[in-house]
Amino acid sequence: MYANSQFIIAVQMLTILARYNGQKIRSEWMAQSVNANPVIIRRILAKLVKGGLVTASTGANGGSLLARPPEQISLLDVYRVEGKRPFCLPENKPDRECMVGRNIQTVLCGKLTDAESAMEHKLAEVTIADLYRECAQSDGSNGLQ
Repeated sequence: MYANSQFIIAVQMLTILARYNGQKIRSEWMAQSVNANPVIIRRILAKLVKGGLVTASTGANGGSLLARPPEQISLLDVYRVEGKRPFCLPENKPDRECMVGRNIQTVLCGKLTDAESAMEHKLAEVTIADLYRECAQSDGSNGLQ
């Protein structure tokens, strides 16, 4: 189970918008696809709008659109909009009298920084368009439905 699924939900939302590229999609419809409360979808949409990945309008003809082509939106873009880091040090300080407690954060920080850098590199290689194509292939469709 993911501690924070907002990244995954944001990616699914963007992939939905890629499928219907050019058509405004309402948050209620995305909420149904994601199986999440529309309020959660709207909160994530607000972040995606602020991050320049989505445009949104309200009212009878309202809905959301991708702000740029899906080929130009990487998973790294979404990750950065979400602003979550996969690793963070605990707020409580380890015991300074313990050899491990005294040194673990310094030793571990370098390793986690390397891991995060590798993850960001991989995220930069995948676009929303790539995910949409794979979804369409997995579904056996030609991507036009």
